Amino acid sequence: MNATFTEKDQNWQNEQTIYWFDVDGETYGVSESGPHSQILDCDGCPVNTGDAKNQYLEDLKELVTDELRAE
Repeated sequence: MNATFTEKDQNWQNEQTIYWFDVDGETYGVSESGPHSQILDCDGCPVNTGDAKNQYLEDLKELVTDELRAE
């Protein structure tokens, strides 16, 4: 998987931050809200990472570092 961080969106009302990545030419996000995180597609809908074809996207969560959170 080739993933590049592109941007960060913050929704202060929902206490949610989405970190967007380009993954092999497609856009995916890691949504964090408190201790919870999930993978989103380009439309902001949750991705079923329990599906074998999408399991690799769970690795995106490891790319969200404290440095990205501090920006």
